[in-house]
Amino acid sequence: MSLKQNFFNLLMVAIFVGFFPGQGIAGNAGKLYLVGTGPGDADLITVRAAETIQKADVVICSREQAKKFKKYTAGKKIVSPPMLRYWQALEKKCYSPADENQAACSQINAKRKARAVMIRDLVNGGSTVAMLEGGDPCIFGCLRWVKLEFADDEFEVVPGISSFNVSNALLKREVADAYVADYQTRSVILTSPLRNGERQDQMAELTAHRTTMVFFMPREFEQRALSQLKRHYPADTPVAVVFKAGDRDKETVLRGTLADFPAQTEDQRWQSLIYVGGFLGDAVNLNP
Repeated sequence: MSLKQNFFNLLMVAIFVGFFPGQGIAGNAGKLYLVGTGPGDADLITVRAAETIQKADVVICSREQAKKFKKYTAGKKIVSPPMLRYWQALEKKCYSPADENQAACSQINAKRKARAVMIRDLVNGGSTVAMLEGGDPCIFGCLRWVKLEFADDEFEVVPGISSFNVSNALLKREVADAYVADYQTRSVILTSPLRNGERQDQMAELTAHRTTMVFFMPREFEQRALSQLKRHYPADTPVAVVFKAGDRDKETVLRGTLADFPAQTEDQRWQSLIYVGGFLGDAVNLNP
């Protein structure tokens, strides 16, 4: 690692620690809460999440989140550090990066370490810290990088409503108990089509079960998943693309089949959930 990179890393830590010192009496440990705030509109936050924010001394969130939840963050110390693309540290295999990834991985990990140092300083100084995460932190959320820096007994997760829950409501279907005319399943697979070559649960194996499938972050769905689905599911299997679930002004449901997959904009390819399964059709009561 170059001298310049080392200086940058140390500077990042110093900035966070210096500008955001811990609150309260020294030695009186506070608490870290990872708070799920729900997707989309502010009224999807849970009572527990709102109460956690209200009792916090420090709220770590984006400026947009602070504005959205100003009812609960008013009067709080707001910390809005630079965006941390936490998934990059994992997907680029930064534990043992190749030479060409050394600089990028060092910078990503330095940002993560700096944030962890800042949070520890606040908690050790007696502050109750609420770190906000959209949706539910345990479903494709920031929990992964938090667990790289903190042991399970060092933080508490406040669950949030997931875009999965809101999408189910928009579809008005019972996802996990799908009785349809020619097929039955009580299983649901939540997955993502990303990084198909770096995983043990290959898409071909998942689709072979013909369960209900829900795809998060489906930007590469048509390239990585659609052809595999067509091999195992009937061509007329219904699909639904739910865009921006939870945002009442923008949420949209596109419907089609595997044979006639609905066209999407570039935004919809990333900010959507894709559902595949017979449950999307009209259910019939086969088990009275």
